[in-house]
Amino acid sequence: MAKSREQQMFRCFYHPADRYGNPVPMPSGNLPSVDIPAVDRDEAKSIAFAQVRAPITETERLDGVPVPKAPRKRPKPKPKLAALGLVTAASLLAKDPK
Repeated sequence: MAKSREQQMFRCFYHPADRYGNPVPMPSGNLPSVDIPAVDRDEAKSIAFAQVRAPITETERLDGVPVPKAPRKRPKPKPKLAALGLVTAASLLAKDPK
C-alpha cells in the first residue's frame, strides 16, 4: 500500500476577471487570494482555479498553518416505515400458531 503524502496549506493569488473572462484591474494593486489545502503547488493551483475560475498568478506555501479537517458527515436518520405508511415484508408472512 502506497503511503499517502501529507497535505499542506497554499495561498493562491488570482487575477479577477469580468463575465467575459477579461482581467479586471485592481485599484489597490493587491490581488485577492484563496487558501487551499493540497499536496503540492500544482494541485493547489488547479483546485484554486476550479474554485474562482480566474487566472492564478502566484502560489505560495504557508508554513505553520494547520490544514483544516474535513467536517464529519452525520448519517441521515432512516425514516420509520410506519410514518411512511409502509409495513415490513416479515409482518405480511403468516405466523405459525403454536
